[in-house]
Amino acid sequence: MEGVEKDYDISWYVKGNYYFEITTREELYGLMYLSASNDFTDVVFKLGADIVVNEGKAAEWEKEVPEFSWYGIRRFNGTFDGQGHTISGLYGKGFEIRMALFADSKKSCTVKNFSLVNSYFETSGHRGTASIVSHGGGKFTKIYSDAIIVHRGENVGGIASSIDEQATFEECWFDGDINITNRDCGGIVDEVLGARVTIKHCLFSGSISSIYDVGGTRTGGLIGR
Repeated sequence: MEGVEKDYDISWYVKGNYYFEITTREELYGLMYLSASNDFTDVVFKLGADIVVNEGKAAEWEKEVPEFSWYGIRRFNGTFDGQGHTISGLYGKGFEIRMALFADSKKSCTVKNFSLVNSYFETSGHRGTASIVSHGGGKFTKIYSDAIIVHRGENVGGIASSIDEQATFEECWFDGDINITNRDCGGIVDEVLGARVTIKHCLFSGSISSIYDVGGTRTGGLIGR
């Protein structure tokens, strides 16, 4: 996680505890940093405030890179409860990396009750890209996102990209913009690979732009493939 070292705060984390409240950008980055060596099974994280990572307008970040970059919470197997709060200003850019709020998640995790707004993700290659979760499974409920996603490759989802573990998406709403230069794109979920997935009361009201025209785009408002 190049560049994260100076930005994170893990002073709040006590190993063996099972409940934590996150209220600042530095603490959110601390969770991302800790996830490199922890899956947080049975641990509950709650947002105690709205968190602004970068100021400014996400639509301008294609040309003007903001101060803080995001790399994704990894291997998450706990509970993340936003308690109705908002995360804004996430910016992630990379090549052949999983990009989203959560880079990976496990089928036993729960992620719920928050909005991700004014955020921008740009990647290339064939790793999954989305606004909430790139790869894995779990239960995702009451989540809103209006992120901008730009991907020069395959596998893009508004909420989730590649799902290969049991997963549920309920009351999830993607209202952002997806621009993809290859195929495989879904407004809620991109692809389901050998897993049982439930999508219930979800809404896609954003936009998808794909310029790939060889053998079909495999693109859908809810699911790509």
